[in-house]
Amino acid sequence: MRLERLDLTRYGKFTGAQLAFPAPAPGAPDLHVVYGPNEAGKSTLFAAWLDLLYGIHPRTRHDFLHPGPTMQIGARLATAAGTLDVVRVKRTGPSLLDPHGAPMPEASLQAALAGLSRDGYGSMFSLDDDTLERGGDSILASRGDLGEMLFSASAGLAGLGPQLDAIRKDLEAFHKAGGRKTVVKAARDAVLALDRARRDMDTSASAMQKLQRDAAAAQKAWEAARGAEAAVRRELEAVQAALATLPQRERLARLQAEAAALDGVPDATEADARHLHGLEQALQGLAGQMATRAGTLAQIRGRIAGLARDPAVLPLVDRIAQVAELEPQHVAALADVPRRREALAEAMDVLAQQMAALGLGGAPADHVVAPAAVVRLRALVARRDAVMQARTSAQDELARAEARLASIAARVGDVAPVQDLRSLGHLVARMRAADPEAALA
Repeated sequence: MRLERLDLTRYGKFTGAQLAFPAPAPGAPDLHVVYGPNEAGKSTLFAAWLDLLYGIHPRTRHDFLHPGPTMQIGARLATAAGTLDVVRVKRTGPSLLDPHGAPMPEASLQAALAGLSRDGYGSMFSLDDDTLERGGDSILASRGDLGEMLFSASAGLAGLGPQLDAIRKDLEAFHKAGGRKTVVKAARDAVLALDRARRDMDTSASAMQKLQRDAAAAQKAWEAARGAEAAVRRELEAVQAALATLPQRERLARLQAEAAALDGVPDATEADARHLHGLEQALQGLAGQMATRAGTLAQIRGRIAGLARDPAVLPLVDRIAQVAELEPQHVAALADVPRRREALAEAMDVLAQQMAALGLGGAPADHVVAPAAVVRLRALVARRDAVMQARTSAQDELARAEARLASIAARVGDVAPVQDLRSLGHLVARMRAADPEAALA
C-alpha cells in the first residue's frame, strides 16, 4: 500500500489542506520528507494518517478548531487491488466513506493492511518522540553494541540483545580468526582434501557432458519451482486478504439481519438525513453541556457540603438576599462616582466664573438665596415666560392681519388703507352691500 495524497479537510489546525506524494521516476527512490518549524503541524499530520487508517478516537485532542462531527480526513491509496479513494469522519457509526459520502467497509483498508492493528502499525512504521524516548530508555537499560541497541529501540524489539549474543556465539563457532575448531576451518580442510582428491582423479568427457545435462535439467527444474512458488505466493496473498476480512463477516451477518428486518421501512430522504444529522449534533452538544454542568453542579455541591452553618447568619438570609439584589445598583453607583465628581468639578468652575462676573466673593454658600425668594423668583420667571409667549403670539397675529389687510386692499383697489377697526367695519358693510354672497364668503 502506498499513500499518494492526504487530505486534511478539517483536522486539528488544518482546514482544506492537501499533501501530495507523487510516484517517483523509474529507478528513483520513493522517499518523501515533510519538514517544518515547531508547531507547523507535523505531529498533527502524523496523527491524521493513523486516524485515517484506524478511525478517529472519540476523545481526540485534535478537535479544538473543528468540532468532532465536522472532522474529516481523506486520502488516495495505491493498493494491490488498484487505486482507493477514502474519506474518514468522526462518528459513532460507520466512519469510512467514499468520495461521494457513501459508507465503505473497513475491510477495504484492513485487506491492504493485512490485518495489522493500530499498535502494531505504530510500532513498526510510526516512530515518534515517545517511541524514540522508550527506545532510549531501552538503550540505557541494555548492554552490548550501541548500533544493535539503536536498531532494537527503532524496531520495537526490546529483547534483541540476548538473541544477538547467541548469534554471536554461533558465528564464532562458525568462524573465528586463529580458531582451530571452527566450521569454516573444518570446511576449508575438507575443501583442500577434495582438491587433492580432484587432482588425483581424471574426469572423462562423457561424465562432463552428463554433468552438464544434469545441471541444465536442474536449472529447468529450479525455474519451474520458482514459477510454482510465485503462483503459490499470489494465492497466499489472496488467502491472507480473505482472512483479513473474516473479522468483519460476523458484523456483516448481524447488519444483514438488521437490514432484513427493515425491508418494509421506506428509505430515508435527504431531508430526513439532514434532520438526523442536526439531531445528532444537538445531542452531542447537549451531552457536552450536561457533562459540563454536571461537573459544575458536583463542585458546587461539594463546596456547599464543606460550608459550616453559622447560626448568627442564618436569620439574616432574607436581608442578605435583598442586599444582593441591590448589589448591581451599588456597583453601578460606584462606577458612576468618578463621572459625577467630574461633573461637580465642572459645575463648581462654572459657578466660580458666574460669581466672578457678578462681583461676588467668598464661598458660594454665602450667597445662597432664601427659599421664599427662590419661590418668588421662579414665579416671576414663569410669568415673564408667559408674557413673552403672549407677546410673540400677538406679534404673529398682527403680522397675519396686516398681510390679510394688504391683500384685501389690493382686491378693493379704491378703498383707502384701513387705520382702525371702525374703518374696517365700514369696509365690510360696503362689501356686504355691493358684492354677491359667494364673493363675500
